[in-house]
Amino acid sequence: ADRTRLVDRASAAAQSRGRLRISHAKSSTSLLARDMFHNVVKTPLRTIVAFVFFSYFLAAFVFALLWWAASSRCDVGVGSFRGAFLFSVETLFTIGYGTRDQFFDGCWEAPLLVFSEGMVGVLLGCVTLGIVYTRGRAEIFRLGRPCFRGLSTSRPRR
Repeated sequence: ADRTRLVDRASAAAQSRGRLRISHAKSSTSLLARDMFHNVVKTPLRTIVAFVFFSYFLAAFVFALLWWAASSRCDVGVGSFRGAFLFSVETLFTIGYGTRDQFFDGCWEAPLLVFSEGMVGVLLGCVTLGIVYTRGRAEIFRLGRPCFRGLSTSRPRR
């Protein structure tokens, strides 16, 4: 038998028995772990939407806790966690500010929180845009590929 062939030709009339000479050498899951972006892109769309929603919600929740803790020192104007959460969403999505003092009564924590939450919002937006764009480009690429189902090639018998 010819060991260099991918498909065996040991059957009658040099036909294949359907066996392929393929072996996986040193396959590692660490390669998949290193390419998390493309693993996320390949997941189903509803999982991606849930992941993005959860990521934004978690960011707003964590920053709401920080705004609530800083509200007494920085004159943010939030009296409850609900108010802190709404203020956090307002900052995360840069909708606008409804605070009493836009300088936060000279508090140093508030500009740091505004900057940090703004950067987290921008980064989450970039990751979301990258995933959506990559998924869309992969779909367009897949649609443009030629498909050769039902066709076969043959070589002359020797």
